[in-house]
Amino acid sequence: MNGKIVKGLLMQLNDSSVILYPGKRKKLRKEVIHDSVVIAYSQIQQIKLKKKYGLLKGLLIGGAIGFAPVLFGEGGVYVALLAFPIGIITGAIVGGTSSKKYFINGNYSAFNKMKKKME
Repeated sequence: MNGKIVKGLLMQLNDSSVILYPGKRKKLRKEVIHDSVVIAYSQIQQIKLKKKYGLLKGLLIGGAIGFAPVLFGEGGVYVALLAFPIGIITGAIVGGTSSKKYFINGNYSAFNKMKKKME
């Protein structure tokens, strides 16, 4: 709420707070979890979440959709030559940039709604 941005890994979601690890996943694997930060819902303005392996999942789904014409018809191979690379590129872009935003603004009902969606 005071304009500070905290980036990190969502470790735990409690009834009235969020526990974050302010670092990257690689650093978390190497070190002991002692730097976690507890943030009360009243101090949260917005939460933006990205899925783990979103880029890879998007790439695989886009590739599968681009490869699908091969399975459905004679001219499918020629279509797939164009659709496969386009599907991979588009899927990677969508998977890498997709995220969900939750606007809390210190409101407990908004925080509770977000918590229920994540369960």
